[in-house]
Amino acid sequence: MTLTVQREDTTAVLTLRRPAAGNRLDAALATALAETWRHLATDPALRAIILTGEGEVFCEGSEGELPVAIDPAAYECWKPVIVAVNGRCAGAGLRFVGYGDIILAAEEATFAGAPLSEGVPFEDLLAQRRRLALPLAELLILSGGGWTLDAARALAVGWVSEVVPRAQLLARAQELARTLAANDPWAVQRTKEILVRGRDLFLRDALELARAAVPPLAANPAARAAILARQRPH
Repeated sequence: MTLTVQREDTTAVLTLRRPAAGNRLDAALATALAETWRHLATDPALRAIILTGEGEVFCEGSEGELPVAIDPAAYECWKPVIVAVNGRCAGAGLRFVGYGDIILAAEEATFAGAPLSEGVPFEDLLAQRRRLALPLAELLILSGGGWTLDAARALAVGWVSEVVPRAQLLARAQELARTLAANDPWAVQRTKEILVRGRDLFLRDALELARAAVPPLAANPAARAAILARQRPH
């Protein structure tokens, strides 16, 4: 089994279980995740979810194109998700960092982006952009040689909420999950839904605004020349 779900009262722990393959996402694991998000979304007793990886690796990426979405919001699962990054997190594994609500990292955890030359999927870039401040996001995403952040640096730039010893990672995640579960579930889930939908709506609106307000430079040579010269067109 590549994904296990362990229930404890009102919380659930999802564990990626492909340690020999770096817990990479393949079609089977992605499909299992999609089915799990869909099921948990309709579980009235569930109030908080923890996602982690087996062994000393969280998720080192994916094996080819994934056949389904792995974002819980794609299945209207508005239960809060705590991502417990227990080790190396790279490539498609970064999507979980973008999708999660609270990100915990073990002291040994690292976060690595693939070089653009490898054809980074849009979903990976979007996940990175959601967590990082714009200047740093652009620097990391556009760097041609890839990048790596250790846990301390990820905490400093606001990518993770807390850094804890690996031995205490799951216990801390469970503590936070119980705290979340103690709140009114309707209020928590509606608040998360508004935040997620509002964030994505802003991105879509920003793209539409850009398309409407900025003519293609290739179709406007004067504007292009002015921009290159850092002057306003006359």
